[in-house]
Amino acid sequence: MAVALVRCMLSALALAASSAASAAPSAERRDPVHQSASQTRPDFSAVTSRRAAEALVKGGRLVRVSIFPTELGGPDDPLNYTWLPPAVAHVRATHILPSLKRLSRKTGATHLDAVPDYRGESLVPISISYTLSTSDNDPNPLTMALEVW
Repeated sequence: MAVALVRCMLSALALAASSAASAAPSAERRDPVHQSASQTRPDFSAVTSRRAAEALVKGGRLVRVSIFPTELGGPDDPLNYTWLPPAVAHVRATHILPSLKRLSRKTGATHLDAVPDYRGESLVPISISYTLSTSDNDPNPLTMALEVW
């Protein structure tokens, strides 16, 4: 039930963020983030290079975050970083990370997996799944999904 609530909240926040973005003045033609009137979320499929991602960071459209949270012991390594829209990064920081911390204390979980899912060659994941468990063979792991686009 908690996972469904988190997914629902994330979807609502992503929808609100995309609505705000579509109300903004139109961007240059070379903008790698596409969104038509029929889309409810931005499309980051054209963000296929670090240069493109960093240009969107400079423009405030993306932020760089760790995939496996450094706040929870993830490595400070370039391979552990990706890019997310600011609204999604905010949900990660204010909902996902605190929930993971609280649930690991409450359940005694000692394992955390963070698995990004990508579409095509995009460097912006479409989602990141977080799975907390007490062991590699835990029959009841807790899973949260951060839906990005």
